[in-house]
Amino acid sequence: MLAHSWAEDSGVDPSGYWMAEKLDGVRAYFDGTHFYSRAGNRFFAPPFFSQHLPKDQPLDGELWLGRARFQQCVSIVKNQKADRADEWKEMTYLVFDAPKLDMVYEKRLEYLRSIMPTYGKDRMDTSSSSGSNSNNNKVPPYCRLVPVQKCLSKAHLMRELSHVQNHGGEGIMLRAPRSRYEFKRSKTLLKVKTFFDEEAIVVAQVKGSGKNSHRMGHLQVKTPDGRCFSVGSGFTDAQRERPPKVGAIITYKFQELSNKLIPRFPTFLGERIDI
Repeated sequence: MLAHSWAEDSGVDPSGYWMAEKLDGVRAYFDGTHFYSRAGNRFFAPPFFSQHLPKDQPLDGELWLGRARFQQCVSIVKNQKADRADEWKEMTYLVFDAPKLDMVYEKRLEYLRSIMPTYGKDRMDTSSSSGSNSNNNKVPPYCRLVPVQKCLSKAHLMRELSHVQNHGGEGIMLRAPRSRYEFKRSKTLLKVKTFFDEEAIVVAQVKGSGKNSHRMGHLQVKTPDGRCFSVGSGFTDAQRERPPKVGAIITYKFQELSNKLIPRFPTFLGERIDI
């Protein structure tokens, strides 16, 4: 399930929607045994990481290390060496949905609350964990439910957005009440941020000048609809030494589009491995 963007002038009143923080991690689908990217690529998590997760009910969530730790999260998920398995102990699988449950969101949320604690808690809500789906009340050690709350008004949404971004978070996700899970981009799921971000494929690494004369200066990229432009800011020294390869998919942020629909002031955010 993928999101559309929300803006103050969109005409959509967020009152009554469910709000959650937009996470800066690696999107992951759990099929009861393994974790997969949206494109179906398997993530090789160590066995202990999925302990006590349901075997018969797939989950949709995000592998997350914390705010502003996206690149470190990607590094851990990409690495398949057994001697680095302990790094997964820093990770949390933050769950936001149960895709195969043919129920409205509130019922899916009730189910999720019955099998795992909400992030920031070590125990499940006793009122939610008493049902038949409680998985014998065994708490998944590395899995938590994304905290959600009802949006009371547009002003409430903007306060939450400001709070999240002031603490290093990306933004807010809005989910329509009584919505069903859709295996596509859905108008019932909206993302709220103060900047735009998109994905593009790397088509060339271009050598820099001055202090970057010996390494990458900028990337030439192409959007899915064929627009080409360069991304030259947002890289660390280490990333310029070992930039994303040609064919890699990156995420960049930008302020607005030009008259020719080219992103203005694009800034590199990270390399994607979950799409």
